[in-house]
Amino acid sequence: MKKTIFAIIVIAAILCIFYTLFQGSEESAQADYYIKAYEGEVIALNIEKRINTSEDYEIIFSEPFNSDGIWITSEGDAGNYLANVTIINPSDNQSYVKTINIVIEENPKSLSIEAPRSVSAFEGSTIMFGVSLKDSNSYFEIEAKDLPDNASFEDGIFIWTPPYDFVQPPYFYEKRCKFFPSLCSRIHYITFSLNNSSTRTKIKVINSNLPPVFDEPLKEITAFEGEKITIPLNVTDSDSRIIKYELLNEEGKIMPLSFKAKKEHDGQILSLIASDGASTSIQLIQLNVKESYAPFFSMPDEIKIKEGERKEFKIDTPANEEYELTCDCPDYAELVGSFLIINPGYIVENESITETAYLRFKAENSYEATHSMRIKLENNNRPPEIIEASPKKLIESYIDEPITFFINATDPDDDAIAIEWHFSRFDKPIINKTSITVAFTYPGEKKVYAEISDGTDKVKEEWIIDVREVVGYVQDADEIPDAEETTNEDAFYAITIEI
Repeated sequence: MKKTIFAIIVIAAILCIFYTLFQGSEESAQADYYIKAYEGEVIALNIEKRINTSEDYEIIFSEPFNSDGIWITSEGDAGNYLANVTIINPSDNQSYVKTINIVIEENPKSLSIEAPRSVSAFEGSTIMFGVSLKDSNSYFEIEAKDLPDNASFEDGIFIWTPPYDFVQPPYFYEKRCKFFPSLCSRIHYITFSLNNSSTRTKIKVINSNLPPVFDEPLKEITAFEGEKITIPLNVTDSDSRIIKYELLNEEGKIMPLSFKAKKEHDGQILSLIASDGASTSIQLIQLNVKESYAPFFSMPDEIKIKEGERKEFKIDTPANEEYELTCDCPDYAELVGSFLIINPGYIVENESITETAYLRFKAENSYEATHSMRIKLENNNRPPEIIEASPKKLIESYIDEPITFFINATDPDDDAIAIEWHFSRFDKPIINKTSITVAFTYPGEKKVYAEISDGTDKVKEEWIIDVREVVGYVQDADEIPDAEETTNEDAFYAITIEI
């Protein structure tokens, strides 16, 4: 069904004086009205007269409209048109003309989008292509979806430079690429759409590896004999790949990346090799090892210790040198000779705490060295302690004889404690009472215990009660429970709670 555009030209109330609205029949071709439509749509001009008059005015429409003011556009009509509407006054036979500018555009619903179906490029290269409408000279704004980062699509031109880390192949990918090429490329799809028409472009980005780059090709490291040397790994990789390192001495033997400087290392040139699995780079490192008058701080930069633990560290110093060794230490750490002793006790309330010990060495020749060590104290919970409990643990009692149990406990860490009294396997415990009074109604061996908890650890105090029958006591027949009711003798007791 074709869409109809109704262009209503209103002849207002002032039509009673036609010359006011339509001044002169010889008006220039400049348009008085503007209409825009697409190919295939129907344009119908409706001249509305807002005037009360009995006279019948004659209205004439010029091409491309028919005598009823209707134009059924079709494919191929796209363009710019001028049409006239003429009104003739029958009383004086005078005519009045208005010009309409009609712009017909191609219907976007019938247009197809032209874009490359597939594009291939290497990382770091620029991809650029145009997207347009097939067999159309009109301009429509085409939408691009799923654009990659840093890509642009403006005025129908797509531009993108894939970064060097866009493709992330597995390590040693070069060997695998021979058999699995997809491991060395990455596919990205972009959809271009206009109304109901769309097309998709496949972009294949091929890995283009760049070797790792050191911040400087030659590095010089100076250390004292016995000092720990850690090789700095100042490397950048444009592909953001995993870098593996290897340190070789002058003889080609592998060395650790961290080692203690020795006298024979002086003057050596080491080779630090960085590899991303495809390319390698080499940095030369020249070692200068000096005679040392400083202590060898052969201790970690950070230690973890729990409350109550004791640790000590030996600080190596030259035996033939007079020196002074001091420590700006927390209260629980001290220097004893050439040993750093850490004995924090119990000082952490809840969360772990971290403090720093600063060691300072000064030799007779005024050489100074410092070392800082972070000490992380971790909370080490201590369980509650029972201060007092009564009565004694083994008790002899008689039926219906009340027994009062008492307990007093504290927590060395000042944690809140909870007390639970257990006197039957089948009943809920009594909570947070320092004492209870129990009277058992049946003979036998009974158990009562109190459990004290600080939320982390628990301690327990237990009593065993030998309940005996009272000699000479005769129980009425109606007081003796049935056999089924007496299977659990622990259930028969009387309890009085005392605070």
